[in-house]
Amino acid sequence: MASSKSSSPREQALGHLKSALATGIRGNLRDAILHAIGVADDNGRGDLTDVHYRNLSAGKTLPDPRRPGFLLRDNKSRKIWLYRHDHPETHKQEFLELGDYPETALADARAR
Repeated sequence: MASSKSSSPREQALGHLKSALATGIRGNLRDAILHAIGVADDNGRGDLTDVHYRNLSAGKTLPDPRRPGFLLRDNKSRKIWLYRHDHPETHKQEFLELGDYPETALADARAR
C-alpha cells in the first residue's frame, strides 16, 4: 500500500490493518486486527451505541472494538448478537448466540 503525504499516520495504519484483514486471516489474530481497526476508527467517539447497531446494513457484521468477540450480525433475515471465540481444544472459531436484536437490548447482550 502506497503511503500518501496527505494521510495521517492513523489513516495509514488503518489502511494497513484493513489490508491485513482482507487477506482472510482468522482466529485470534483476526480478532486482534478487528480490535485495532476499531481503535483506529474510534477517534475518541467512545462506545458503540444502539444507533450504530440499528444502522447496520443487511449482510454486514459490526464487531465491538472495546469488547473482543462481541458483535452484531445482520444475516438479512434477522440481526443477532454473537460472541465469537476459539474452541480451546480444536482452535476452530465458534459463535455463541446472545439473542436477537432489538428484542435483546444492547446492555443485556453485553452483560451476557
